Order: sequence, then C-alpha cells, then structure tokens
Amino acid sequence: MSPAGGASGSAPGASAQAGPVSQTAPISQAAPVSQGVPVSPAGARDRAPLTLRRRLVLGLVATLVIVTAIIGAVSVTLLHNVLVDRLDQQLSSASDRGREGAGGPGGSGGPLSITPNATFVLKLPGQAEGTVGAVIDDGTVISAGALNSLGEVVLISESIAESLATVPQDGKAHTVSVDGIGEVRAQASEGPAGYGVVIALPLGDVNATTTTLSLMIALIGLLGIALAALFTSRWIRASMAPLERVEHLATSISKLPLTSGDAALDVRVEPRDADPRTEVGRMGQAFNTMLGHISRAFTAREASEAKMRQFVADASHELRTPLASIRGYSELTRRSRAELPEDTARALERIDSESVRMTALVEELLLLARLDEGVETEHRTVDLSLIALESIGDAHAAWPDHKWNLDIPGVAIEVTGDEAQLRRVVSNLLANANAHTPAGTNVSLTLGVDRGEAVLSVADDGPGIDPGVLEHLFERFVRGDVSRTRGETEASSVPVTRGTGLGLSIVKSVVDAHGGTISVDSRPGSTRFTVRLPSAAPARG
Repeated sequence: MSPAGGASGSAPGASAQAGPVSQTAPISQAAPVSQGVPVSPAGARDRAPLTLRRRLVLGLVATLVIVTAIIGAVSVTLLHNVLVDRLDQQLSSASDRGREGAGGPGGSGGPLSITPNATFVLKLPGQAEGTVGAVIDDGTVISAGALNSLGEVVLISESIAESLATVPQDGKAHTVSVDGIGEVRAQASEGPAGYGVVIALPLGDVNATTTTLSLMIALIGLLGIALAALFTSRWIRASMAPLERVEHLATSISKLPLTSGDAALDVRVEPRDADPRTEVGRMGQAFNTMLGHISRAFTAREASEAKMRQFVADASHELRTPLASIRGYSELTRRSRAELPEDTARALERIDSESVRMTALVEELLLLARLDEGVETEHRTVDLSLIALESIGDAHAAWPDHKWNLDIPGVAIEVTGDEAQLRRVVSNLLANANAHTPAGTNVSLTLGVDRGEAVLSVADDGPGIDPGVLEHLFERFVRGDVSRTRGETEASSVPVTRGTGLGLSIVKSVVDAHGGTISVDSRPGSTRFTVRLPSAAPARG
C-alpha cells in the first residue's frame, strides 16, 4: 500500500496505509462486564408472571374445589349420621328383642358354646342377618353367636366375644371395632336374672354407602370443575377480548416512530370497546381521549418545528447575500493591506476568516433545513471507493500533522444517492477526527461490504470521547469535551467548518436520508465511526 498523500492520483480501489490500521471491537464488546454484582440463581427471577386470564381461571377453579369439598364433606357427614341413626333405631329394637329372648330355657356348654340363651337372643322374629349377640355374666361372655344369611346362629371367635364384652351396659349405642367384622354399632343392656345382653349390627353397609357417595361427589365435582374451568376460560377470553384489542392498539402505537414526527396518531379504540357503561369501555374512552391530546400535541410540535425550519432556511438564505458582500469587500482590501497599520490588517484578516466561517455555518444550517424538510436527494450511482480515495488525499494535504491511512478493496463499492452529500459525510468524519485528536494521531478510513451494505468507518487512536457526550453526539451544536478539542486549526480545502457543532449532525441527517445508519464506538485510545449504506449493486471485479 502507498501513503495517503500519494493516493490521490491512484486509480479507484487502491489501498493506502501509513501505519497499521487500528482495530476496534464492536460496541457490544466495549463495556466490560461489571464485577462483584451478585447473580441470582437460574430461574429465580425469570419466572414468568401469570396472566390475568389465567389468574382468574385458577382463582375460580380453586374456589370451586373448596366449595365442592365443603359441600361433599357436609353431605357425606349428614348422610352418615342419618344412616347411623337409622341403624341405631334398628339396634335398639333388636336389643329389646334380645333382652326378652335372654330369659328362655338355659343349657350347658363351654363358655363360648351356643347356649339356648344366645340362640333365643338371635333367632327371635325381626332379627336381621349379620346381627351379633352375646350373653354376659359378671363381665364374662357365657354365650355368643351371629345370625347368618340362612337364619342360623353360628359361633364367633373369642376375640369378637371379648370385644363385645367391653361395651358399657348403659343402654346406649357405641361404635366398636371388631376383628373379622369391622366396625359395628353395639348396645349392652341388663337382661333377666342380672345377665348382660349385647346386640351388635355391622356398619359395613353404612360405610359402603358413604364411601360410594364420597366417590360420586368427587367424580361429579371434578367433572363439574373441569367443565366450569373450560366454560369460564372461554367466557373470560370473550370478556377480555375488548381489553386485548386495546392492548394490541397500544402495542402498535408504541412501535410508531413518534420521535421522528412522521407518525400519524389517527388510530383510535373501536366504539364497541369504548362504551362508558363498562369498565373496559371507560378505559378505552380514556385511551381515545389521551390519543387525541397526544395527536394535537404532535400536530402543534410539527407546526412549530416547520416554522423553525422555515425560519432557519429563510434566515440562512437571506444571510448568504450580505456574507458574500462582506467576503467580497474583504478580498478587495487584500491588495492594500501591506500599506495599512498592523492592527488594521490583523482586523481585516479576522473579518475575512470569520466571514468564511459564517458562510460555512449558514450553508450547513441551510442543508440541515432542507434535510429536515425531507427534500428528495439525487438518486444515482455513486462510487464510494473514489470518494474515500479523494477525501483521504484532501485530508493528507490539509492536515499533514496527522497520519492518514486508507484501506479499500480492489473493487468499486457503489451506493445510490447524492454524491455531494456523501462526500460531505466522509469529509466531515475526517475533519472531526482531525479537530479532536492531537498531532501525530493515526486516522484510518476503511471501506468494505457486509451483508449487502457498504460499510465505511473512520477510526483514530486519539484520547476518545467523553462518555457523557456520546449520548448526544449527533445532536446539533454538540461539541466534544476538551480532551479531544485542539481549538481552531488552519483553513483547508475540505468543505466543512469545525467548531460549530453541526458536522456530525449533518452526517447523521445525510446518512438517514440515504436509508443508512451510523454508530460510534469510543474508549480511551480508540474511536470508530461506522456508516452503513445500502449497496447499489454487488461489487464488480
């Protein structure tokens, strides 16, 4: 590669480099990761919140589960009590019959043999199948048995008899757990001759009935809850449809480029969603009112900005004539300045330089006003490679105290646009690098193609840009911090004026008008401006 100073006469596509091209990391890599910041466990704070619809459905389902459980428990308890009361009535009648039968003819046998007393206790008319009876004497069972399905009295085990012997002889029904039978309702009372008579009826049917009812309630409840959840979900979805439409409208508005002033807020919530008789309707009505206020505010802002742009354009245009006259008369005095006093000659030099500076400022304001008004730019094929080559040559001639490097491919990179404006973009970026970096700084202009876009970057190894300025760098009349400012420099052939704070604003406006983007990445020792423009066509070899 050849030095930039000799590149101006080279063919387009040549590369020039006076030193190594500084490499700059993307903006996303510029800021180091903060140290010492505690990181929460995975998923600790990333759990997605439940939507309102889901919360409503879950709340209703939970309420139905609780209500169903309460109703089921109360129903089963009431039924169990009713069935037990009915069984107790049967038990009381069987106990009365058992006391009468206990006074029949006696017999002999073992302590657990079927005696006539037990037989008479169980085989009296009206005794139900499964009835268990026992005759007790002084706490000892002397006769016990059970009535089977054939109406016959059969022996029972000793453990069953012992369980019956524990029933208090108070004439009341008690629940007793009996081995081999399960729970029974037993009633013990005093019979003839001081014998105790115990009659017991099994609770199996009662427990089976309540268990069946519990299962039925559970199944029916689950089915009902599932159907209710499905119906409620659809009902809530339909009820929240107006709210979702308002949400979608708000989302679409949030995506409008409201800062550009080109967005029209002519959308409104539909009348069906702005009915003041409903909660959502009142919200929709308030939303429409808010949109109306914002739309009027935007209209007023656009009108004010249009007046300001027109004023700047008119003022800039009117100032061109008197400025041209000032410069003309100043030029006329150059012939006789050697004859004038030194102070007068110096004053005329200042008038001359300031008129040049004022003229450039007026031209920049006029250009910005035209760009703000959206004036159509020329659409023709422009060779960025040639612009880069010529601009780096101009910079080398104008500011020889810097090291200017050029890196372009050996093919023409073309875009569609206004050549004069694109030249201003490149020259402004180079002038900005010169104005805000000390002598001896390496400045590199790189041109390439990436994903169908022409990519032009200007990088320097100067002190960097103050982070507080970066956020407002492309705004008008914003100037870099003193660490990058070298003050006024000599006039040059590059068509820009430094120190006005408009150079980068013009760059951004021109790039935006050409459908491109501009970004900056700066840190101490490295600053890079990157411009991306749509390519006119693939690069040709």
